[in-house]
Amino acid sequence: MSLIILSHPSTFVSYVVAYTILNFYKNSIRQLQIVIVEHQQHQLKNNINHDLSPWCGLTTLNNNHFLNKQFMDVLASHIIFGSACSIPLLSIRNSPTPAMNFNVMEKPQQKTLEVVIADLQPQFQARTQTNVVGFLYHPILLMNDIRGRMLGSGKVIFTSPLHGEVDGIVQQFRNNNAVDEVVVLDFFQNQDTLQSSVASHFLVYSNLFNIQYQGTSSLAHQQPRVRHPATALWLPSFKAITNSNGEHLLSYETNHNSSRTTTISIQTNSYNPIREEIVAHLDLLMALGTGDFVLQVINQVLQGRRISSVL
Repeated sequence: MSLIILSHPSTFVSYVVAYTILNFYKNSIRQLQIVIVEHQQHQLKNNINHDLSPWCGLTTLNNNHFLNKQFMDVLASHIIFGSACSIPLLSIRNSPTPAMNFNVMEKPQQKTLEVVIADLQPQFQARTQTNVVGFLYHPILLMNDIRGRMLGSGKVIFTSPLHGEVDGIVQQFRNNNAVDEVVVLDFFQNQDTLQSSVASHFLVYSNLFNIQYQGTSSLAHQQPRVRHPATALWLPSFKAITNSNGEHLLSYETNHNSSRTTTISIQTNSYNPIREEIVAHLDLLMALGTGDFVLQVINQVLQGRRISSVL
């Protein structure tokens, strides 16, 4: 049995990375077991409480940075179009911004995003997928969907850090299973964190867009896959406003020990608190980019070479 243990401060990223590994190696590693260490304590005190996560939106037009491009493009499409909790979009347009209202006693008006939802009827789906320019999704609904898929595979186990450190998890599996090789993916969490969760929530929710759906009458025949949100955090705009859309540099170090365990320590070189503590818990394409990097790391470590990545 080959055992991969994944420890990341964001449960959202952990699920996407594990799902990436599971799909990439499902035909090449027959006896594969993945253990996800869910850092629930971190999530509860983190700036983005999962119960309060907003609907999010992303564009698919600038998604050409994957190292394993063919596989990752297929996986991204599988998640976007195969999940009932995502809403593919054919058109996205910022509506004109209303005149500035200087009356502080009135609630400031939110910006509005006008979107056209894709028609996913079977006879139109292939053509629709090539024309999709973005999508809406809720991170928690997406996490639940991915978790269900991984549970159905029988190859993924979810555990809590309260049950012991990674070394203890490795030893427990070695005692109960015939484990040939162990790979530990340990993501470092920088200590320079945002101090106020209240400020973080305000930052997120003060930047929500109103969503106006155009041409929905033509989709009256189509049963909605999920409730259409009235507001969403449009992540490209949010990252630009908060200056958190710069290069996301990842690097890694490896440690091999005598018990056939390889620990891969992965860290962010260009740390940005807003990106790492807010965007990383919400951005699907960023999480997929991390999964893509992990695939390259595993392959390159086996070949004894190092790589770098910009997400």
